Amino acid sequence: MAGASTGQWPSDWQRERTEAVSRGLRLSGNLSLCAVAVAGAILVFGWGFGFTRMARIMPGWPALVPSTALLFILTGAALAAHAVTRLRVFPVACGLLVLVLLGSGLAVQGLDGEVPARDGMSLTTRLCFLMMAAGLCALPARGRAAAAAVQAMALGSMLLSQIAVLGYFFDMGFLFATALFSKLSLPTALCFLLQQAALLLAVQRPCWVHLFFRSGPGSQILRLYLPAIVAGQLVFGALCEYGAAHGLFTAQFGIALMTLSSCWYAGTGLFLMARRLNRAAERERRALDSLHEKEIGLTQAEAMAARIQKASSLGRIAGGVAHDFNNLLTVIRGNLDLLAEAQDPEDQRRFLRDALAATERGAELTQKLLSYGGKQVLNAEPLILDRKIRYLEGMLRRYIPGNVRLSVELGSGRRWMMADRGLLEQAVISLVANACEAIAANGVIEIRTGHCRIEESLGRSEPSPPVPPGAFLYVEVRDNGHGIPPDILEKVTDPFFTTKDEATSSGLGLSMVHGFCRQSGGFLRIESVQGGGTRVTMHFPEAVAEAGIAPAELEDEAEADGPAGLRVAG
Repeated sequence: MAGASTGQWPSDWQRERTEAVSRGLRLSGNLSLCAVAVAGAILVFGWGFGFTRMARIMPGWPALVPSTALLFILTGAALAAHAVTRLRVFPVACGLLVLVLLGSGLAVQGLDGEVPARDGMSLTTRLCFLMMAAGLCALPARGRAAAAAVQAMALGSMLLSQIAVLGYFFDMGFLFATALFSKLSLPTALCFLLQQAALLLAVQRPCWVHLFFRSGPGSQILRLYLPAIVAGQLVFGALCEYGAAHGLFTAQFGIALMTLSSCWYAGTGLFLMARRLNRAAERERRALDSLHEKEIGLTQAEAMAARIQKASSLGRIAGGVAHDFNNLLTVIRGNLDLLAEAQDPEDQRRFLRDALAATERGAELTQKLLSYGGKQVLNAEPLILDRKIRYLEGMLRRYIPGNVRLSVELGSGRRWMMADRGLLEQAVISLVANACEAIAANGVIEIRTGHCRIEESLGRSEPSPPVPPGAFLYVEVRDNGHGIPPDILEKVTDPFFTTKDEATSSGLGLSMVHGFCRQSGGFLRIESVQGGGTRVTMHFPEAVAEAGIAPAELEDEAEADGPAGLRVAG
């Protein structure tokens, strides 16, 4: 009977990470296509149609040679195809092809034959393409080690490209006199930056680069201030370099200005970050306060609804009691008036008998109300549940209609409990009677007994009021009738609630059963599917044998006389 419901953890955070990866892939494809467009334009127009200015930007600068342009087109196309299709074959095949072309020198030999001697593929270009190829081969893998390898390859080659771009930006001629950066052109360095950023963004495992696409306040600050800070530093550095080169101030003063500008940019960025984070925290605090106010309002509304429902229930109970007792008093008074006027002794006895019968029905009504409210005095005695249900089976088979089949399955063995014998019989009979009325045509009523253990978690949460955890015996009455609608199911144990004709039903049957179970230390559980039948289960605490108590002998002796009669609670 004890169970736990399993649910899936809300995946908002995971969906956000997945969306960040998807945005990174889309941007990766766009950056790759930009690099392909630049390399293709230089290859076609710069070398094909002789516009060499496109390949070298400035006279005397190194040019982007055809073999380098071809490798850019291959790697860029592979990254763009991977971003669109997510297929592993494109980056792996391209990475292997680049390694073959670089290792064999086929690209250089086939395309750079007519290139001037001062141009060619530099050592930095070869190193960057080797790292790009290794990153492409590792890109499809989803493991943490593969993602780290891709990031290391991209960042390592990006560092070399950034040094070259800064060398051109600040006119550091000595840099290109070294063997590492000689023959490295500015278009080559810019295309590498585009493709290295694309390779970083193509990693399908969320990493630090995807913070740029997240929705948190930190990511918003990153998107807002990072481009401005980077662009501003570059522009200020160019101005300092220009002033020092034209004699406006010394190189040492230019370095001091660069240092001062870095401090200003860092300080301004920190203040702006603090302000934005404080605003985000303030919005969160206001949202929490608003939520707290709404929760307080909801709690007050629920309390008001509970009071209204309680008042409505009390009114329904009072109305039902008043109606039933008024009918009983009318019968009693009418018979007493007739008794006072009657002369025939036989009529007097008949009127007196009818008045006494009405008082007995009033007593029964009072007992049902006491049972519902848990105030009835129970005559609890040790009972073996299976023997009691087997004892009732013969009566129930005679009572149920011919179109209904009764099935009894006993499973509690010789376990026993403490309960009122008469009320237990009345409760079982009442449940069977309700099941018979729920079956329209041929149907089946199943009575099952058994034992279970209610765990602590279930005992604290359901039913209401909570029941201490422990061992329980249960009686289950199940039918395959029309079932109970959900909006009615929660009301069936309310006193005087009935879907039958009020002239034939008092509406106290299930409320009496519910009160009897609760007063006996157990609980009642009702489950129903509209069109699929109803299952009503009474749970009673299992009794522990004590010295001097022999429930089997007591029950055998008590049941030897047989039942006094069959009474059905309405």
